[in-house]
Parts: sequence; C-alpha cells; structure tokens
Amino acid sequence: IREHLGDASVTLRAAFNETETTLREILGIRVGDYLRLDHSINEYIKVYLEQTPKFEGVIGVDKQKYAVQIAKSIKENEQVE
Repeated sequence: IREHLGDASVTLRAAFNETETTLREILGIRVGDYLRLDHSINEYIKVYLEQTPKFEGVIGVDKQKYAVQIAKSIKENEQVE
C-alpha cells in the first residue's frame, strides 16, 4: 500500500494571514498598486496539505521560484490561528 500511496498527488498551499479591507478599497485597486497584508515579515507562513494546516515556515526564493523553508510541523491537535 505504501508503494502505491507514495505516488498519489496531493495539493500543498502556502498562505499569508487573512486581511480585511473595504469594498471601496478593492474597487480602487489598479495595476501596479501594492496590497498591504495583515502579515508581519516576522511571522511564519502556514503551509496546508489539502485543507489541513501541516507546517509553518519562512518565505524565500529557491532557483528563481518562491519557496517556503519549513520551520516547524503543526501537530494534529494543535490550535492554529
């Protein structure tokens, strides 16, 4: 079973904290504008396996692509904000 499951495709997603804004601000967004996120540069990025948070890490660049260096695992029963 492990042999077959090892080739199964899964989705990983890295996410910043959610940011709230007003509809007025959204309607005013133009190409070239910056979106200020409610995510400190000192906070970890959450990495999700399918819909479940599994890791926290630091955003960076590797071989000309964005990357997340894993800093810690999120335990199954651990509260995630």
